[in-house]
Amino acid sequence: MYNFVVIAGGGRFGVKAYNELSSLSKKIIIIDKDPNCIASKMKLELIIEDAPKYISELLEKNIIPDLIVPAIPGNLIAKIFLYHFSKQGLIVENDIENFNILLSKISEDIIIKADEKNTTVILSYAKDFLCPDNCIPKNICPITKKKIIPLYVYVNEALDENNLAKKIFISKIISNSIGAINGREIYEEIKELKNSLCIGTLCECHGIISFFKIRGKNNL
Repeated sequence: MYNFVVIAGGGRFGVKAYNELSSLSKKIIIIDKDPNCIASKMKLELIIEDAPKYISELLEKNIIPDLIVPAIPGNLIAKIFLYHFSKQGLIVENDIENFNILLSKISEDIIIKADEKNTTVILSYAKDFLCPDNCIPKNICPITKKKIIPLYVYVNEALDENNLAKKIFISKIISNSIGAINGREIYEEIKELKNSLCIGTLCECHGIISFFKIRGKNNL
């Protein structure tokens, strides 16, 4: 039983996560900046707010969710970090160099999108098909029947070669294909600021990674 779960996003997937986790959790909140999101039509605890900002402020107050469920587009965990950095007065820039290094080290077959503008890479072993519900691959894809290396292992090995400071969070399947990140891991890692880093969320088959450089305080 989880004491406190935060779901970032009140759309279809966020509501699905809420329904799946409601019997496993004492308290669940959904955060969405859209007051007309799907969750707004249901009887549940919905907070109208920017999810990365709200979660970052929770962590600053030492309020630590057991689970954080990403259910909004983009790299939720990176956005939490970036909001935290901005509160510290730090200047954050995109890191195109390490973004390109990762692209050179991984197979094109798993790259769903390489967003150079936001120095973010979306990866998946399921590039040409949809994963079935309740999919638990256990190193074998149930669709292709091929052996796979967990994506978080594959990417970590590629990044280790470049000696890059990284914050890779493993998204664990909690219920019916719902992935979630341990809130305490984020709470502990967000305190460690580096000159350059990548922030990613990866499970066995899917993931998103963003690359940044921190230049220092903004004195303006």
